[in-house]
Amino acid sequence: MKRKHRRILQAVIATIGAVIGLVLWLGGLGYLRGVRELRLPRTSLLATTMSEPDYLDSYHVAVRTTSFKDADDLRTAAFQKGEEIARSRWEVVYAGSSPGLDYHVSYILEGGLPATGLRVSTAVKYRSGIGRLYFAIIRPFHRRFTPFMLSRMARWHPEADPID
Repeated sequence: MKRKHRRILQAVIATIGAVIGLVLWLGGLGYLRGVRELRLPRTSLLATTMSEPDYLDSYHVAVRTTSFKDADDLRTAAFQKGEEIARSRWEVVYAGSSPGLDYHVSYILEGGLPATGLRVSTAVKYRSGIGRLYFAIIRPFHRRFTPFMLSRMARWHPEADPID
């Protein structure tokens, strides 16, 4: 019986290690593709939808000028959706929740329309200690996975399959 439990534990640890390795590798790909971490623009709608977030990040990448013409194109390509809570011609903000926390995700087209840059920003507000603990576990994955997904969005084109 102990041997069986040990094998199960080893399999779980190996799986967790593989997932962590994959996430770190994917995050590295995002940075290799020109994704940069920057400050949230003061003009972002995200600054008005969540006051004093406990966590805030913002990533930027250059895009082909033919990729995004307006917020509708942006909404189609967005990888994190929830309830749309704010929108302008060049920005869409979604809200969602996880155990013990609320989050808002903003997608911004930059450089005019059609856009030459794309930005995704995340704001997190803890509702409880569970939220703080939950995000402490999720945060390293978020910081790696978000740049990768942003680099995928940058390659999206309205006439192409967004999964491509």
